[in-house]
Amino acid sequence: MNFRPANFYPPGKPHVTTAVNILYFYQEGHMCSLKLFKMPGKLTYNNNGRGGTVVYSDAISEISFDFEFGGGNCVAIIFIPAEQHWCASTQRTLDERAAIIDFVAKQSLADQVSGGYYEVWDNYIELYKK
Repeated sequence: MNFRPANFYPPGKPHVTTAVNILYFYQEGHMCSLKLFKMPGKLTYNNNGRGGTVVYSDAISEISFDFEFGGGNCVAIIFIPAEQHWCASTQRTLDERAAIIDFVAKQSLADQVSGGYYEVWDNYIELYKK
């Protein structure tokens, strides 16, 4: 079989899906795709006094989210772009938003709060201790 990389992506199909890289090829005049690898995201944290940044990174890009430490049972508040600002702020598709936010919420909770819970709102994620 003779594969050659495609120079464009088919209309209506993303060139990358959440956490899975896809490469499109032409084979005998037909577009096909090959799943290359699954690349989970990772988080890094930068603390600067009463806040800092949570940086999400994967094979595609890095996205920096500001955070502030909370009060009472709220350990931290991670600020996320609202849906209407997501693409411009992150350079990622709106289809990826829910999966990235879910990953950031779950992973930051696992990394920073033992036995806690989180709540996701339009513009922020709150991490709570029980």
